[in-house]
Amino acid sequence: MCQLFRDRCRDARRRHGALGAIGVSAVAFVDLATNAFLERVLSNRADLVSSSLPTPPRPASARPWPGETLMLDLRLAIRRLVHEPGFTAIVVITLRARHRRHDDDLQRHRRRAAAAAAAP
Repeated sequence: MCQLFRDRCRDARRRHGALGAIGVSAVAFVDLATNAFLERVLSNRADLVSSSLPTPPRPASARPWPGETLMLDLRLAIRRLVHEPGFTAIVVITLRARHRRHDDDLQRHRRRAAAAAAAP
């Protein structure tokens, strides 16, 4: 699977330059996010179906604390960011662009509010 991704990136880079490789990476990221979401939803549904069957209660010590899955997800995400610098660069660039756009929207809103307050 990794080799297929590398081949696609290499072919896209040859045909379209760096933007082609970024496009292949973006499509792969969207596909990954979509499949991860669907996998999570379907596993939750399977848990709901299996939870309708009577099961003995688990002791409190065996129950996961509410943030355990979140911490596991964060740990895995950080590990991936460290081990895959190209993916990390795309994530950082995307988040920075979104943050900059939000800042621009906020400044525009403040200017409009100040202009409306100054108008008679």
